[in-house]
Amino acid sequence: MEANPEIMSLKKQLLEGQKKIASLEKIVAHKDKLDKKLTLLKHELRERSKELNCIYKIFNIVEKENNLDKIIQDIVSVIPSSWQYPDITCCRIILEGREFITHNFRETPYKQISNINIYGRKKGTVEIYYMKEKPLCDEGPFLKSERDLIKGISQTLGKII
Repeated sequence: MEANPEIMSLKKQLLEGQKKIASLEKIVAHKDKLDKKLTLLKHELRERSKELNCIYKIFNIVEKENNLDKIIQDIVSVIPSSWQYPDITCCRIILEGREFITHNFRETPYKQISNINIYGRKKGTVEIYYMKEKPLCDEGPFLKSERDLIKGISQTLGKII
């Protein structure tokens, strides 16, 4: 019995269509992966931009201000906006028994601390707190880059002082 040429042609077209659909599904899956990666890269870029702005603001504060207490209080006020969750971030700098805090400061279990060392001796700390629990990242709820930033801030303070 001979196969009907029209049926054979339709079967061939169906097979080709199925191959094209499978190929398109692979393309869509790849695009979804790229979209997720792009979203992640955009987030990381926003975070690095906030961190660079913090460093820029700190250098401007130090350049324009002569009073050490004012410098430290101004630095405290710019730090929270540089963290991943600025709306729930508060800060405290303790220097030789003196305390400089943000208006919303309160201690919580979600914290990052970096020592301020002057000539190799601990003279204070820079402390960052999240006022709410957040998903775990690199260091509790904090990013690795935030660890680098708080360390850089405390080292800069040590040099300024």
